[in-house]
Amino acid sequence: MEFMDKQRNGLLTFSICVHLRNLWAIVLFASFMGFAEERTNVVLIVVDDMGYSDLGCYGSEIPTPNIDSLAKNGLRFRQFYNTAKCWTTRASLLTGLYHHQVTEQKILERNGVTIAEALGENGYRTIMSGKWHLSGGQLDNPEFQPLARGFDEFYGTILGAGSFYDPYTLQDGHRRIEPDEEFYYTNATTGHAVNSLRAVAKEGKPFFHYVAYTAPHWPMQAPAEEIEKHKHLYLKGWDVIREERYAKQLKLGVVDARWGASGRDSQVAAWDENDPDSEWQIHRMATYAAMLNIVDRGVGQIIDQLKTQGAFDNTLILFMSDNGGSPENIGFNNGVFCLGGSLTTLSGTQIQVGRDSGVLTGPEETFQGVGREWANVNNTPFRQFKTWCYEGGIATPLIVHWPKGITRKGELSDDLGHVIDIMATCMDVTETLYPNDYKGNEIKPHEGKSLVPVFGGEGLGERALFWDYGNHAAVRLGKWKLLAPSTKKIEWELYDMEADRCELNDLADDLPEKVQKMADLYKSWQAHVGPDRNKAKPSTAQ
Repeated sequence: MEFMDKQRNGLLTFSICVHLRNLWAIVLFASFMGFAEERTNVVLIVVDDMGYSDLGCYGSEIPTPNIDSLAKNGLRFRQFYNTAKCWTTRASLLTGLYHHQVTEQKILERNGVTIAEALGENGYRTIMSGKWHLSGGQLDNPEFQPLARGFDEFYGTILGAGSFYDPYTLQDGHRRIEPDEEFYYTNATTGHAVNSLRAVAKEGKPFFHYVAYTAPHWPMQAPAEEIEKHKHLYLKGWDVIREERYAKQLKLGVVDARWGASGRDSQVAAWDENDPDSEWQIHRMATYAAMLNIVDRGVGQIIDQLKTQGAFDNTLILFMSDNGGSPENIGFNNGVFCLGGSLTTLSGTQIQVGRDSGVLTGPEETFQGVGREWANVNNTPFRQFKTWCYEGGIATPLIVHWPKGITRKGELSDDLGHVIDIMATCMDVTETLYPNDYKGNEIKPHEGKSLVPVFGGEGLGERALFWDYGNHAAVRLGKWKLLAPSTKKIEWELYDMEADRCELNDLADDLPEKVQKMADLYKSWQAHVGPDRNKAKPSTAQ
């Protein structure tokens, strides 16, 4: 009887709505009767400078059980790509455009709309936790910060790198804040993410949450007890660890035996020749592992919060890295800038900046990178590193998890994806229309494809993808990849990525017509996106 009364009352309400032509009331009625479906949420998690093989589910010895659980119950991409650099990837994933189209002097322009802006127009709560890195040298200008680009809430850093204990440009909204004695940036990013999810659950709105960790980007900093947990993993040295990762990758299926594996980088000595610095080398890779393990625990907390508020099953979680592992050994000038011009900690202790085998990484008074030696392990089995257009620079793990929308649970996908596809995917799952204009600005059409068809086993179809950063360039079309190690004097290399994804056998001399066809594609794309306006004049930004 109660149900019948509810139906009668509902029909009466509906009749009134129709009579008054009140569309909003009709929507409320549909929701009341259970006709309106729950809208899909999106959590986009991006880590910084993490190599292709650094997750357990992609071959690593580093403990990442929470991220691995997303892979086990979701979908892993074997051929997903970033743009080889931190800020360029962030520009592309947030707008669906190549960075050439939507940035100038490393500042995000208004001719592209961000995911947050588009979803905000569709009633979504939009939140950002972590690294922004799209304000160029205008670090204090609120016009170029997240709250001006569609985010309702922001906690994090404007700059691209800095201390994990006292990060430069740490902000809550537009307000600069000082960390306390217990502060560690990765944990603070997680804390904000979890608290914001809890708050939005009370609002009852769908949400888009962009969680941008700076770890495991340099400096190599983590609590001493966390580093100690991981030191035993690296006693064998980088040669053995790289071989073990490759063997695990083959077993997991994230690499193909036909590709082979690139060898130790030509600038890296054999581990057996490294005896004087062994303790320091072990310690800094253990620090890297600790940093990533702390990220994994943060992901676990985000997962737990989504489950607690009943949003886990209908939230699309995407996890990826912004570029390949970094070989950078941080120098003095770089370090000073990323410390905000200070060479001392909050307590006044002098900070050691740059490679120094006499100083173990980890504490806040150190500022070092993981180095070329271990970055070569991070990017197993590929060649080269961050900023390069070889696979070691541009290949990223992508894990997608969405219980209500992914049928291929635990599978691997060979579809070609790119960070420009994140925008289209978010528009698709949230049923949001991509705008032609936004707040008086004409918006460029996005360049990407929705990944949603892949979730159900369909393909994306063939298309060309492009890279152009610094002095490096590449084109990928189907199984072929054309690559220029230097654009100062282009000498194209050509690789068959089905048989040789580690780029060991250059076929350019054998297939000149293929080279010319793909080189023409690259030239057409250059004309389409225009010149890289970030090279026009020097910038102080990282």
